[in-house]
Amino acid sequence: MSLFPSLGNKKDTRTVGRGLQPIFSIVFTLLMIGKIEARLVYLQIVEVPKLRQRAEANRVRLILKQPER
Repeated sequence: MSLFPSLGNKKDTRTVGRGLQPIFSIVFTLLMIGKIEARLVYLQIVEVPKLRQRAEANRVRLILKQPER
């Protein structure tokens, strides 16, 4: 008689890693990577004119002023 009868019954049966958990993890990871890539494409192709204009407006501009004498 064993103290833990459920431990020795099913040595050949694997229960970890079965089911939908690995598939869900892979699909979730691929969706997140796809979302990041889509955002990068959007920013680099669609939003270029607006972002370039904002970058140009963000520069430090030197305004020359004649000294008063």
